[in-house]
Amino acid sequence: MDNYITILPTTCINFNHKIKTFCIPEKTLCDHTIVDGLLVECGGQWNCNKLCGLDKDYFVILPQDGAVMIQTNFNTPKNPTSGWGDAITIKMYNTAGVLISDVHTAFASRYMVGHTGKYGFQNIEISGALVAGLGVSCFYFEIQFGDTTICTQHFKLEDCISSASLESTYSEYDCWNNYYKPSSFGFVGSGNFAYSNKVYLNGKYKYFGSNVTDDGIVENIRFYPSELIAPFMERYISHKLLKAKQVIIEGEYYDNKANVLTPRERSSMFFPILEFEKTACNSSNKCS
Repeated sequence: MDNYITILPTTCINFNHKIKTFCIPEKTLCDHTIVDGLLVECGGQWNCNKLCGLDKDYFVILPQDGAVMIQTNFNTPKNPTSGWGDAITIKMYNTAGVLISDVHTAFASRYMVGHTGKYGFQNIEISGALVAGLGVSCFYFEIQFGDTTICTQHFKLEDCISSASLESTYSEYDCWNNYYKPSSFGFVGSGNFAYSNKVYLNGKYKYFGSNVTDDGIVENIRFYPSELIAPFMERYISHKLLKAKQVIIEGEYYDNKANVLTPRERSSMFFPILEFEKTACNSSNKCS
C-alpha cells in the first residue's frame, strides 16, 4: 500500500449521494522481454545458483568461428533515434564479475534497434572471433534500458570441441515473443537484419538410417550429447527451438520428431535425445 495515503478529514463531510470518479492511467508495458533461456535476472546465473549436489557448471557455447544472437524487447519507438551503446547499454564481464568491456562493438559483429509494428525489439550478435581478441574465455553480459537491467547466462569461448549448431525458424514470432523478421519501420544500428535463435551443443549429430513411407524415403538424424544440459537450456530448446515445425542442423532443414529431454536422477540437469527427419526423395521424384 505504499502508493496510497490515507487522509483523515478535519471536519465532518456527508458523502451521501456524491460520486467521485478517479481516472487511472493505462498501464504501459515497457519490457516484453522473456527472462528465461539465455537471459536471466542479474545474479541468477545457473553456475552461481545450482540447486543439487550432483549438478554441474554449464556454459553456453560460443565457437571462435561462430556467433550467438540475443534479442530484447524493450519499448523503443517505431522510428528509433538511438540504439546500442546509447539508449541501450551492454557490458561484458568475466565470471568473477570483472568488467571486460562496455563498448558493444568490441564483441558484437552486428547490432540493431527496430520495431515490429506492435513493439520495439533489439538484436545483438556476439562474435566468437571478436571475443577471442579480448582474451577472455568465460563471460556474461549485462544489458540495461532505462530502469530495467537483465543479464545473460555464462558463455564459454571454445575452439577445438565437438559441437553442432541447432536453429529453428518462425514466420514472425516464437512462443517467447521473439521477432524473426527485419524491422517493419525505421532502425538504428549496423544493419536491418533478422533474429536467429541458433545455439551450439556439445555432442554430435549422426545419421540414424532411413525408412520408406507413402511419401517416399525419409532420412533420420539423431543428436548424441556429450554432456548434461542445465534447466535453462532445456527450456530454451523445448519452448523456443523445438516449437517450430522445422529446425536447421548444420545448415540443413529437418522436421521435428519425438524429442525427449530427460531429467537425471538426483540432479536438476537434463539429458537430451533429439531426433529429426527429412524427406530424401518423394514419390514425385520417382526415385529407384
